[in-house]
Amino acid sequence: MDKALLEDLCKELASAAAAEHVEKLVVGAFVVDKGRLLILQRKSDDFLPDVYETPGGGVEPRETIPHALARELAEETGLRLSSIGEYLGHIDYIEEHGRPARQFNFTVKVGSVNRIVHPEHLRYAWVSEEELSNYKMTGEMLKSIKDFFARRHD
Repeated sequence: MDKALLEDLCKELASAAAAEHVEKLVVGAFVVDKGRLLILQRKSDDFLPDVYETPGGGVEPRETIPHALARELAEETGLRLSSIGEYLGHIDYIEEHGRPARQFNFTVKVGSVNRIVHPEHLRYAWVSEEELSNYKMTGEMLKSIKDFFARRHD
């Protein structure tokens, strides 16, 4: 996505979330390699224990959504963000401290995917749409991933 368009979109998303009293902004990165989507399994003692999700996490104060995507992707997988693609919509939920949260999901391109590190998660998997039922996910995450696979054109 063009940098100026992305910046404008992200400002609009953050502004709309604030107007709707969303207290926590979160990002989700949809990384695909060879037709498979990268998902990570949360630790057993974490919020939403043992569920799978796309890489992502909270937007820090005074941090932009694109910067948060790059930072969270690197922290959770060791992957380096090359570019941000399509905005895939958002997921609203109540986060672990009881605050309303909104996760903004984007497709991303990365450099090499030869080595995934996942210090904040139990394990990772590359999944096809047909394999999704083998992985425990929240209903919202499952719907987002199914919607993603349904709109893919490559």
